[in-house]
Amino acid sequence: MLRVLALLRHGLASGQDADARLQPEGEAYLRRLGAKLEREGWRPDAILASPLLRAQDSAAIVAAAVGTEAPRQSLPSLLPETDPEVALEAVVAAAPLANCILVVAHMPLLGRMTQELIGDDPGFSPGTLVEIARPWFDDLGKWGWHDWDFVTMSRWLTVTGVVVALVLLVAISFSDWVELLFPAWILALSIDILVASPKVSPDSTGTAPQS
Repeated sequence: MLRVLALLRHGLASGQDADARLQPEGEAYLRRLGAKLEREGWRPDAILASPLLRAQDSAAIVAAAVGTEAPRQSLPSLLPETDPEVALEAVVAAAPLANCILVVAHMPLLGRMTQELIGDDPGFSPGTLVEIARPWFDDLGKWGWHDWDFVTMSRWLTVTGVVVALVLLVAISFSDWVELLFPAWILALSIDILVASPKVSPDSTGTAPQS
């Protein structure tokens, strides 16, 4: 099963201050985007938005357009200059069970979040939506935003498997080492393939003008 993080930059606004409102063309663009998503049957399970007015209004417009009643939260960790790791941790904590989370925020945070997740910034003009799908490891009980989490775990399990194999080797005769060491290494290598790569699906509705 895949878990989706949908990153949306707010629509075209009249300014950059906290009370800046969306411009009419910014609102219209978000309604078109929402209508397209609604036709595709897209529904978020949770909506998290920056407390700034332009992000709150953008979240409300898209939610109404797709016809969702998903809970909407204001998240201070989605302000423009927040550290991306702090923002990602806040998102996971705010919606731990959601399969699809719509995050409405700002630049430069959104660009930094995608850099953190996939090593690239696809570009976020106003109204741009980028979806990042990651495997949901139910047995691990976490989303695992950072590949490093899974790499670290797989390496730890690999080392553990090798240590166990060596302990067993001490307890048996030397002639049996091939029979035990080979399956131990196969197990270790199999664990390593658990690390998954993210998938990015940018919005294809077009590019709104820069704010």
